[in-house]
Amino acid sequence: ITECSSISDYTKSLSAEAKVSGSYWGIASFSASTGYSSFLHEVTKRSKKTFLVKSNCVKYTIGLPPYIPWDKTTAYKNAVNELPAVFTGLDKESECPSDVYEENKTKSNCENVSLWMKFFDIYGTHIIYESQLGNQIHKVCCFILNFETMNFFFFSSHKYNMKM
Repeated sequence: ITECSSISDYTKSLSAEAKVSGSYWGIASFSASTGYSSFLHEVTKRSKKTFLVKSNCVKYTIGLPPYIPWDKTTAYKNAVNELPAVFTGLDKESECPSDVYEENKTKSNCENVSLWMKFFDIYGTHIIYESQLGNQIHKVCCFILNFETMNFFFFSSHKYNMKM
């Protein structure tokens, strides 16, 4: 539970969660939501305390068990053995820099880079060893303070989901 006292607090909270999940959303994605519109209305009045409650709802988790040894295939081992020891495509002095690789990939001066690019096309550059599928649920709660009794009363709430 986090108190949100400004639009900046609200969008930072949502932006941080979006970036952690791998997406890169801008402020425009928040301004279109009803939760954002309601929060904007409430925070400009400044008559209520607003809190953001976040919950993760994980539906499925898939992954590679870390305790099982994963053997490399013969094709993978052969592909690794055929790679040049050094990738020169990013060097300043490279005869085949990345900005001209597509035009020159069949030429002999790009052979080193071509072998690496073929390897990346087949096997990729990253391994996903765990993935969680589900949603993140955000709830904005507004409370109004009764100054006579010094009690907080629940005033309203808005719910919405963010894809993970």
